[in-house]
Amino acid sequence: MKTVIALTLILVVAAQATFWRKIRPLQPYRESIRASDVYLKNGREAAPPGLFPFLVHISVNNGRKLFSGSLIKEDKVLTSAQCCSGGRIFHILVGANNHVDDEPSHQLVRSTKCTIHESYNPFSLENDICIIHLDFPVKGKGIETIRLPSHSQVSECCFVGWAATVSGFRLAQKGADGMWAAPFYSNVSITENQTCRLAYPVDTSTIFCAKGLSGVCDEDAGNPLTITECDGVQTQIGIASFGPHPPPVDGSCGRTDYPDGYVRLSATLDWMQRVAGVPIRP
Repeated sequence: MKTVIALTLILVVAAQATFWRKIRPLQPYRESIRASDVYLKNGREAAPPGLFPFLVHISVNNGRKLFSGSLIKEDKVLTSAQCCSGGRIFHILVGANNHVDDEPSHQLVRSTKCTIHESYNPFSLENDICIIHLDFPVKGKGIETIRLPSHSQVSECCFVGWAATVSGFRLAQKGADGMWAAPFYSNVSITENQTCRLAYPVDTSTIFCAKGLSGVCDEDAGNPLTITECDGVQTQIGIASFGPHPPPVDGSCGRTDYPDGYVRLSATLDWMQRVAGVPIRP
């Protein structure tokens, strides 16, 4: 009997390992990356100034990792747990259209404190969410916070079929000036939950999928996914978390034959309210 139980456990673990190999965490980019390593996926567009006033650029441990995130409160930044994991010092750039030019709206804030979701699983990427606590609040022209989902939007089917936008800082080539980071965005559509479950072994109560002309790239972890609600206000409903494995054979950074995985923010409303002190709509 013990032998049967042990064999069953081995088979279950092996099956789970096979399933999770379908998921590819979105690795960070580094400031030392070469221009030839940068690939801007088709369908991704440069964002005009002011389009995403909530978008922030995050440098972890003095540039060892670079990510994006969103300002959800004047002193709170929302991003992925992948971004925060192993982080000791965070430098957050807000109000920026790139990280090179000296813009009036630029503010650089330091932080040494973050809160990773206590149930974060680095293998399955469940609860891939983190809040960075800034040393001081940021405000000013060109800087805004992003609205979070409401309690009435917790249903798994709530956003299926909606048009959405994923945005984030990406490395780009600026002529003779070399590399720079600037905001880019891509339009996607929220897929059916069944489509997401067929592509990945995920719990769609906490994770959902989206698909568009451009797949997420390795350095897109933490990128906010937003929709525009009927009142005309942008609402962040997800955080870019993972893409399909293996990556494309041509070496590009995203695939379009599979959807990409996002943290479902409506499943973490109580956690965000408790950790960040952000009020949540009914």
